[in-house]
Amino acid sequence: MHRNFGLTRLTPKFGIDISFQKDKDGRVRGYSVIDHAEKIAFDGSKVMKLSELIDFAIKPQRKPSPLDVYRGLFTVEVGKDSIGNYMLINVKDGSTYSKPISPRQYAWYNGVKDDEREDVGLTIAATMFSEEILTEYLMRYPIHNHQERIKSMAVVKHRNGNYCLRAALTDGYMPLIELTSEEEAKFRSLHADEQARQDFLMSIAMLHLTRKDAEAVKDRIKQNTQSKAGVRILPSRPQDYSPEISQVFTFNLANALSSLNVSSGSSGYKREHEVGNRTRYDDIDNRQSGTRLTM
Repeated sequence: MHRNFGLTRLTPKFGIDISFQKDKDGRVRGYSVIDHAEKIAFDGSKVMKLSELIDFAIKPQRKPSPLDVYRGLFTVEVGKDSIGNYMLINVKDGSTYSKPISPRQYAWYNGVKDDEREDVGLTIAATMFSEEILTEYLMRYPIHNHQERIKSMAVVKHRNGNYCLRAALTDGYMPLIELTSEEEAKFRSLHADEQARQDFLMSIAMLHLTRKDAEAVKDRIKQNTQSKAGVRILPSRPQDYSPEISQVFTFNLANALSSLNVSSGSSGYKREHEVGNRTRYDDIDNRQSGTRLTM
């Protein structure tokens, strides 16, 4: 019997010893686990291997990728139902968005290797849900303080009979935001609490203005994509983007998100438009909202 000296510390601490059995040539043929406290010995061949309990394999680390900005925002699901192929993204804050995808996008996603599928899913999602992604991102890292821009709000009846939120901004812009039936019902239910009403209207106005910012950024990304992809015109539907155009658009969007993150002042950075610096992105003039985005 030969004791492995690397394991002898188990004896004084836990009352456990491990012994190995060798044949006449000195080769180890088996081992036993001895519990001195309980006076029990276990046949090593019947004890689960340590490698089966603990995964000692060194997992390869993922190389940094522009797609990493999406991994921190949402996860992707692709499926097929009675209507057709669809993609669903689950945003980390709990929001969920779903849209139909084309047969080509579905085939692209399912036709790659397993270790490439996540990246393809993120690429398709970035083209399909770019406005939603930008809106979610700008809600986290706003580049403008829209709340300070809003002077007053009022709910008015539109000529079509629907109710709208009219917000007066400090720059003179006065957007008219049509309320959904759910929003109108929610507003009416708060009739006894004026502060709650104002808070509710403020959330609608800020979301609207953030979406306008997102639309402006998206339009600029499409212009950059058209230029870098070397095409005369982009397909009107993202479902019709080729894989090559999708990849260019996705990287442009990822760069924009990273730039917006820095410009928002997160991670200790100063807002770039405050210090007078510019990123590789040009200024985006959003005339509808009366704002100017520096990316």
